[in-house]
Amino acid sequence: MISIFNFHNINKSALLVRCNIVFWFLLTLVLILPLSVAHAGPIPLTINLSEPVNVTGSPRIQLNVGGVTVYADYTGGTGTSALTFSYPVQAGDFDRDGITIVSPIDLNGGTIRDLNGNNAVLTFIPPNTSAVLVQSYTVNWSTDPLDGTNIHAAAFTIADAPNGATYNYSITSDGGAGSVTGSGTISSNPQNVTAIDLRPLPLGTLTLSVTITAPSGTGLAKTDTVIDNVITRLTQIASLSTGNYPVRANSEAFTGYVTNISGTRWLLVGRGRNNWDFDADGQGVNADVITGLGTSTAFAPRAYKNAIINDLISSSSINLTGVEIRINRAANVTGTSFQEVFWRPISQTTWTWDFSTADYDVEHDVRASILGAAFLDTTGKTRDSMNTPVSSAANNHERIFAWGWASQGNQKGFCYGSTVGGTDGNSPTTFMWELSTENHACPYTEVFIRAE
Repeated sequence: MISIFNFHNINKSALLVRCNIVFWFLLTLVLILPLSVAHAGPIPLTINLSEPVNVTGSPRIQLNVGGVTVYADYTGGTGTSALTFSYPVQAGDFDRDGITIVSPIDLNGGTIRDLNGNNAVLTFIPPNTSAVLVQSYTVNWSTDPLDGTNIHAAAFTIADAPNGATYNYSITSDGGAGSVTGSGTISSNPQNVTAIDLRPLPLGTLTLSVTITAPSGTGLAKTDTVIDNVITRLTQIASLSTGNYPVRANSEAFTGYVTNISGTRWLLVGRGRNNWDFDADGQGVNADVITGLGTSTAFAPRAYKNAIINDLISSSSINLTGVEIRINRAANVTGTSFQEVFWRPISQTTWTWDFSTADYDVEHDVRASILGAAFLDTTGKTRDSMNTPVSSAANNHERIFAWGWASQGNQKGFCYGSTVGGTDGNSPTTFMWELSTENHACPYTEVFIRAE
């Protein structure tokens, strides 16, 4: 009897390995074809004979997968010359060195005979299957999408990896350099890998890459991706588009707002009209800071606490002297025109809403608006004993005073000098507020920061 064992090419799109064993009479020939696959699906084998045969029972073909004996069971073909066998890859199957096929065919209590009742020859010369790899494990992010509640404690799962094997992972971002790495031992299925702090990575698409090492070797890397747009550092906003983003700072998770002004990105930290608190604990709840922007519903001040803003700054490895503050305040009563003022802290190293502190000195950069010309002072004081900056004698649009004034009912804001009036009489709808007729309008204002 002649035996031919043909190992055919793989159908890679379906992840199938096809193995042909051909039985002939009077000659034995072994034909080996090159294969390479990290296999996770069923392994089918086909025996082609020179003539039809009848099969009874459950013959099988022995395989060695990662040092473990398994069997490809007979699945059909009796009455024909092509018999099919299949081994369903199991959870935990792993063979980095390539499976082996073991001769002879195990009848397992059955028979394989031609139509005249002659037994088929069961022995064969096994082909080289060292390139047929079995790696059934998969990896997937558990924290998807990432948001402010999980960016500091992300997780992924490894499924169908061999118990006792070791895993190594690396997480990188297409937004820049750096990686987060780790390792461990497979002790369950699925294996949950938790408490991964992704805040050090740049924003972007994060790629998780996991390799498994078992006694038979180290497998090919399995990957999964997730989008990271969680702001944990002020420097991360530099490439963002205008919109809302999850933020995590000071162990608090909330949604923040970034705006892109002519290619420069700014993070909103507070907004409102009159009656600001300007104290350490901010104002209102974090979620309200971004609501109603540019409308009368945002007149009641809302601001992040000092600790949140300072965490975003210090996590960027800078202090307040490396930050620019943008004060965008209404320039008319309808809120259709605004004035921009930029403060660049000179010596103050930590953020505080208490602008009346003595050492809160800033460069005071007023941009031209419908209220008046541009003005720049490089030694100004936010405390404003009379005027901001101190070099300006004008009590006009150049001024910002943020302290409580009795004529305004001690309601603080980013108020103008005496030449700028608004709507008299404590109007609930005006963008330029006056308690009575005192001028010194307190405008609706949005406060932004960025890393310079």
